[in-house]
Amino acid sequence: MKYSDTRCMVCGLERAEDDMSAACRRCKFPFMAIIGDTDEERETARQRIADMAEAYRLKNWTAPKIYLEVYKNAVDDNGVVRVLSAQDIELAEAKGFADGEIRWYGENFARLSGDITLNVSVGRDGEGRSSIALRATNPSIMDFWNVGVKYDGNNMYRVVVGNAEKYTESEAFECR
Repeated sequence: MKYSDTRCMVCGLERAEDDMSAACRRCKFPFMAIIGDTDEERETARQRIADMAEAYRLKNWTAPKIYLEVYKNAVDDNGVVRVLSAQDIELAEAKGFADGEIRWYGENFARLSGDITLNVSVGRDGEGRSSIALRATNPSIMDFWNVGVKYDGNNMYRVVVGNAEKYTESEAFECR
């Protein structure tokens, strides 16, 4: 019997080779076999399981949240920028996005010069977070910036910087 994947189709947890349990130990979605006599039948079965996994994820499973580290700075009399404080803001919950959809954070930020490093972390409530430094080019707008999250499909996201009319995107990152 061939299972659909070595990863859970809902949460992405890797299944150990010797794991014979009927369901994922993290999210409890059942492991399902892909059966069929032809490649077309197996692909149809795989797509049905993927559709079921997506419905299960939307209904039953806490989605990961995407956080961005932001800083409050001050410029002294000599023009030197000092960091006054840093905090993580929740940009979005990775749930219910349509392909290509952007969700903007509800606050504006002062623009920066040069390319940008975005310190992003991803995690679920009650679990640890994984951190990643993402690069984005300067959107070259003369107004305040907004920051958002764009869904690329297949659990891949990007942080966007700018505004609804003009923005740049970070490289993609996985959010499971």
